[in-house]
Amino acid sequence: MPIAKLSSTLSLAYEREGSGIPLLLIMGVGGQLAQWPSDFREALIERGFELILVDNRDAGLSSKMTQLGFPNTTTLMWRQAFGLSIETPYTLVDMAEDYQRFLDHLQLDQCHVVGISMGSMIAQILAAEYPERITSVTLMHTGTGKRRHSLSVKPRALSALAKRGKMDNAEDYSEYFAHLFSVVGSPTLQRSPEVLRDAGRALYERGHSPDGFKRQFAAILATGDREPYYSRIQQPCSIINGYKDPLLPIAGAKEVERAIPHAVGYYFDDLGHDLPEKYSAIFAEIIKSTTER
Repeated sequence: MPIAKLSSTLSLAYEREGSGIPLLLIMGVGGQLAQWPSDFREALIERGFELILVDNRDAGLSSKMTQLGFPNTTTLMWRQAFGLSIETPYTLVDMAEDYQRFLDHLQLDQCHVVGISMGSMIAQILAAEYPERITSVTLMHTGTGKRRHSLSVKPRALSALAKRGKMDNAEDYSEYFAHLFSVVGSPTLQRSPEVLRDAGRALYERGHSPDGFKRQFAAILATGDREPYYSRIQQPCSIINGYKDPLLPIAGAKEVERAIPHAVGYYFDDLGHDLPEKYSAIFAEIIKSTTER
């Protein structure tokens, strides 16, 4: 697998699939590039994209930032709930800078970007801070980082997500992964438990990083309200969110749409915090239309 060495302490693992228009895909918290469903990737490739799939820092086969310590995420969530300051090893601004340097490594002047969940938050900052590099941005399962929206996250969903760090073998992680998406995923559109368990086993063996998940989660909390970036996102932008999303509620996504000058929202009644096969072609069409605007 190709490795982009960005500094003495940071390397990002990545893959390129297909040919055509470069499309950078940024995964969510604790996720790996292998987590993008094959049917979704194939739908994008069929529409003329070259996919650039990347493991974020602290995930998969990319560098683990163990030298930066291990945040107590429970303490950080309490501090956020009460509006107190938060200090963490890094923020989403640092992760956005990773991608600017990554594009330099690829000698890629410009590309389109798709981010999901935490990846959409990184994409917001990337599009605002480096507008000359990003030609369009699609934000899937997104939000503002505002405290009032964080407080509306469903407790059961947050609890299921937070158990990620407690798995110490592939079988336990496969059960966790299937349970997680039974809680946060689209209620009537989920992939089968067997498919999810198989994916969980493969992800665990490939690069499970519980401490990396904690640092990434802390980065989300520490970055906080991202509204100051939105007026600076002048590129074509699409928002994809579901009314059944228990982690990033629809109100936050609609607020992002209203704040970004050229954003268009696409909202689905039966969509949760996942990528159901039913919507792979539809999402790919939205992304293609965004790049053509």
